[in-house]
This record gives sequence, structure tokens and C-alpha cells, in this order.
Amino acid sequence: MPKAFTWDNSPWIVLFFFFTPYMVHVFLGPQGELITVAGLMQFPYRATQILFGLVLLGCALVLMRKHNLKLSGPAMFISAMLLGAYLTQLATLVLRPDPKFNVEVFQLTVQFLISFIGFDLMARRMSFEDFGRAASPLALFFLIASAIHLQFFPIKIWDRSLFWGLHPNYGGELLAGAVMLIAFMKTPSLRWLGYALAIFCLIQVQARGALLAVLVVIGGVEMWGQRGLGPRLIAIGAAGAVAACLLLLFSPQTLDRATDFVANKIFMANNPLRGMGSGFVGRDETWAVALQDMTATPLTGRGMQQSGKTLLGLPIHNGYLKNFAEFGLIFGLALNMMLVVGTIWAFRQDRRLGFVMLACHIEYFFAPRNVNLSAFPLLMWLGVLPWKAPATAAESAKAKPAATAHPAMRPATR
Repeated sequence: MPKAFTWDNSPWIVLFFFFTPYMVHVFLGPQGELITVAGLMQFPYRATQILFGLVLLGCALVLMRKHNLKLSGPAMFISAMLLGAYLTQLATLVLRPDPKFNVEVFQLTVQFLISFIGFDLMARRMSFEDFGRAASPLALFFLIASAIHLQFFPIKIWDRSLFWGLHPNYGGELLAGAVMLIAFMKTPSLRWLGYALAIFCLIQVQARGALLAVLVVIGGVEMWGQRGLGPRLIAIGAAGAVAACLLLLFSPQTLDRATDFVANKIFMANNPLRGMGSGFVGRDETWAVALQDMTATPLTGRGMQQSGKTLLGLPIHNGYLKNFAEFGLIFGLALNMMLVVGTIWAFRQDRRLGFVMLACHIEYFFAPRNVNLSAFPLLMWLGVLPWKAPATAAESAKAKPAATAHPAMRPATR
């Protein structure tokens, strides 16, 4: 029988719906992006996102009062940096030749801080593993639905499948975010199902940075540090080498076909638009834009989500440079250093979280996002928080009688 609702298990219920805004966004597709209500762009997506953030913060404030919780040092530091950068931009607004108050920047800053602070307060009561397990059911459903869509209803442009009609790279970010949550599921078969679905989808949308990030998560979570891993890998490698030699003996063309499939079907090395080196072609032009922004406004930056674009309309494809361009050299450096230090802390908290952060750094280098409420990089900023330590095997065994409860109803304390 599931336990009755209490504020102590409310985080499980709230975080169960973490992936809801992203599903609303992608399932509605381009049509949803055109819906504007009361000046709020992409209304269904943004409204769901705001609603989740407010419920999250409300629940966190109740827990804060009940358990005398306090904001962590990393959360206060990051919040202070974002507020400091924003207030600095406001202070210098009158000095600009065309002063204009941007309501959307104010909204995005407040919205991010609301969600970020709510997560930080909940992190005093939950581990990141708890968060992943609470949010993973919807993340897995998202992967199943996406795989079905890309298998039977793909829309292709230049040999790349659009992601529900949206940009393939954006789809890759969401798919990688789903894997980062699924990696904490307790059932191995469900984890590997999620991995397989994500890799299939990423190959279809050709999001290579996200694919690399997913492989880092899988390798780190499933293989690194496992007991007896070395002998197992040696045995598997030896068996694979013998099988490969036998296959090549009877079919010498197999190696050429396999190499061609990986190079030209998965990575599309022979495609002029997606070929060798295309991961940097175009992105280096956006990096030049970042340097121009940093030179023009070194102290204040251009403002959150206000950095420049190339002549083709491409935003800066590097989160670290985007921080410098939007928040200035001082605040941008502080935010970048927090991500690096936070990754070290993450490895000390939970090895799996450390590899999630490492995967996020790979995405952060290539993606046009820095401080954002998308699944990525939001998970990256949440990863630097000092979450509660994961339950030990002894604690899990002690809490076993409650394991039959619905995942969203399990208590945070074990």
C-alpha cells in the first residue's frame, strides 16, 4: 500500500513531473512555438515551465520551514553572480546609446532563480539519485515516444531527421538529458532500454555532441569502478576478437561494410554538410562573435540570452564563451569556475553524478546554451549543488518494505 501524502515525500511527486514541460514543447512541435499569450512566447511550453517552477519552489519553502533548511553555498554564490550581472547591466543601461529594458531577460532570470533555489532546498532532503529515480519514468516515456516518432514519422532535411519538427541538435540535448536521469534508475533492464532508445534517436537526428555525452554517461555509470570489471572486459574483448577474426575469415568484406556504416551512416563523414570537421565549421564563427561581445562589453556583458549572432543568425555555440559574452568577464569567469569546481564536488558526492557532469561539459562546449531552463544545461547547474548523500546498501535494505510504493510516493529520507 502506498504511504499517505506528507510534505516529506512531496519532492518525489513534484519531481516526477520534471520532464513535463519538455514533452509539451516537443510534442506540440513548431505549432506550439507560435502560440503567444499576453506577450509570453511559446506559451504552452513556458506556462508549463513556470507552473512547475512555482510548485517546486512552494514545496521547497514548506520543507524549508518544517526542517529549518538553508540555501547551500554554491546556490547562494551562483544566484549572487546572476543577480550581480543583471543589476550591473541595469545600472549601465542609461549609458547605452539605445537604452531599452528587456522584459524577457528579467523574466528568464527570475524564472531560472525560482527553479534553481527550489531544487537547492530539495537537495537538502534528497540525493541526486532520488531526483533521477523520481523523474526517470517520464524521461523513459519521452524516449519511447521519440523513438516511435523518428521510426515511423520522420521529417528529414539534408539526411537529418528533425526532432518532432524542431532542430535536431535541440532534440539531442533533450535526449541526453533524459539519459542523465535514466542512468539513476534502479532496474538495469530499464536503464539499458533507455540507453538503446536514446542512441537510436541520436543517430537519426545526427546530434553527435549529444551522442558522445550519452556514451560518457553509459560508460561511467555502467562500467567504471564495477567490481570485477577488468577480468570481465578482458574476457568480453577476447571473445569479441575471436568472433571478429572468424567473421573476417569467412567474409572479408564485413569489416569494410561495418567501417562504412559507422563512418558514413552514423557520423556521415562523406556528407559535405555533416562530414569530417563539420563539428567546428560554423561554430568557430560564433566563437568570433563571442569575442566581439566580450571586447565591446567586458564588464557588464550583453545580458542573459542577448549575446550576438552570426550573419546567418547562429547564436554562440559554446556555453563558456556565452557566459563571458552575456555576463561579462568577472561574472562569466566566476560561473565557469563554479561549473569546474562543481564537477569535482559531484565526483565526490556520487560517481554517477560526476560522469553526468562530465557529459554535460561536452555538451556545454558545443551547444548554444549557458544559463537555461532546458533539460540541458539545467541538469548541469543542478549537478553542482551539494545534494544529500545517496543511500547506502544497508540503508536501502532497511527501507525495503517501502519499496512497493509508487516511485513518486517514496519518502525522501531512507
